[in-house]
Amino acid sequence: MGRPPRVGSFARALGRARRFPLGDLAPRARGTIATVGTEELVELKKTNRPEDYPIISRLVRLRVSEEKRPSRRLLAWALANTFVVEDLVALVSAHAEHLSRENADEATAILLDAHGEPTDDQVTHVARVLADRALELQRLGREYWRPKIKELKAMHARGALLRLGTPVAELLKDRSAHRRKGR
Repeated sequence: MGRPPRVGSFARALGRARRFPLGDLAPRARGTIATVGTEELVELKKTNRPEDYPIISRLVRLRVSEEKRPSRRLLAWALANTFVVEDLVALVSAHAEHLSRENADEATAILLDAHGEPTDDQVTHVARVLADRALELQRLGREYWRPKIKELKAMHARGALLRLGTPVAELLKDRSAHRRKGR
């Protein structure tokens, strides 16, 4: 099989994982739970589903808002991963003094030139650029997943996959029985 495109190594993701105290979730629980970090989640959300792209933009806004002074790297990442024109307008307006037109993509350059007051034509153009960006990611996702899906269908046809709905407890029993046989 493979791993989702655009997703880095497990070690890198673990290093940027978010940790939450279990006591916040269940009063008697101890310890913490690690969840995927925001930047990795954004990469995972880049799917073939158009409705995921506004969610990605929202995650980007949340990530940037966590920093008092976002770094240039974070701002570049945020600009590249914003797919809602209003979010991009807000991001560019809030951080224009830290952005360079020379290094900007088309959408950001248009908004920098607008100095916080884009015209309707500029907003429409930026919306098209952002839509094209999302469509290209969707195309790349389909290109990546088509052979994987074909392989899974072939494995299913051969009976090489677990039965749908197999309880986890059954899998654990099978695994522990297999270990006892091997001793």
